[in-house]
Amino acid sequence: MDMEFFKQPEVPSSFDLHEVYLSTKAQVAKQLSVTAEFEYEHGGAGLILPMQAYADYAFNPALTVRTGIFYVPIGLPAPTRCAATRTG
Repeated sequence: MDMEFFKQPEVPSSFDLHEVYLSTKAQVAKQLSVTAEFEYEHGGAGLILPMQAYADYAFNPALTVRTGIFYVPIGLPAPTRCAATRTG
């Protein structure tokens, strides 16, 4: 979360929530689970963007296949990962 707190004399206190992330995961079946992560940005139009969305299917304990949009934990991060640099 990224936020600012405002306190001024004789004015009710308030805060400005810049962005919030919501992650959800559900076990759909014994071998199938789905995961989704969304980001809310208040700047401009108040965007709600999908950050990750994928499904995992476990054929057996040693073999699970993941499909969808997800981040791979190797290599250099994409410059558009940060909300402040993303356009569109």
